Amino acid sequence: MLRALLAVLLIAANACGYYTHVSTVQRDASGGTIAVANDQSSRDEARRRMEAHCGGAYTVVDERRVVVGQKTTTQDDGVTVVTKDVHEVHLSYECVPG
Repeated sequence: MLRALLAVLLIAANACGYYTHVSTVQRDASGGTIAVANDQSSRDEARRRMEAHCGGAYTVVDERRVVVGQKTTTQDDGVTVVTKDVHEVHLSYECVPG
């Protein structure tokens, strides 16, 4: 019951734009890489995290779409199987010395 409720809440939050996917891929003293979903709220959260990590100014030095897995579905005919790559965007940044 609790799992079903959590799933419904997550779907509702995602539909309303409140769910963001942001995770740290790599980070060191001079910068890092953050993975984000390709939506504005995730990018806004990534900007906040980069700014907090750098203590202010940073520069995005690379942005690329990365394959992170695959999703396989069966079409309505029950026979046709479609496999598609699952992507996320990786933002690599460098802290700007203050």
